[in-house]
Amino acid sequence: FDGCSNLKELSLNNNKITEIRGLNQLSLHVLHLNNNRISKISGLEEFGKLQTLHLSNNNIRSLRGLQGKMVLSELRLEGNDIIDLLEIKQLQNLPLLRRLTLMSNPLTSLPDYRAHLLFYLNHLSHLDEVKILPEEKIAALNQFDPPLEVIAAQNHTMHIVKNLIHPSISSQVS
Repeated sequence: FDGCSNLKELSLNNNKITEIRGLNQLSLHVLHLNNNRISKISGLEEFGKLQTLHLSNNNIRSLRGLQGKMVLSELRLEGNDIIDLLEIKQLQNLPLLRRLTLMSNPLTSLPDYRAHLLFYLNHLSHLDEVKILPEEKIAALNQFDPPLEVIAAQNHTMHIVKNLIHPSISSQVS
């Protein structure tokens, strides 16, 4: 890649690549590495200007290796082997990340998958190619870290329902 210092977008799709290396001298904004054999995200430490990264249909299980990409706004990882929801925490240090695609990964079939992602990555605007509604973000927050007002409202509702199902003796006397 000598003499390609102004290269902004590079597509290396469908090349049986097993690891990301040899791209350090490039100042890329967009990198496509779909349909390869990459199992580990590494070799991207020097890509401070990388905005879009496509790693779909590889063999990736972990999201480690993305922490330093502070300007990454789009990440496509569909069709990999990501199983654990805790891997999503690796993306919390990407404040500009707006679009994330994880379709066809085992973790997408987990209960409350979408709500978990919205809770951990509340700065996203699109998840799996679907626009995120503000109501979804609020519901995720209320589900996993509810404010005291929500807890009080839930407790009050449960108390009312309990009294409807099992009225107390004092209610029956009046």
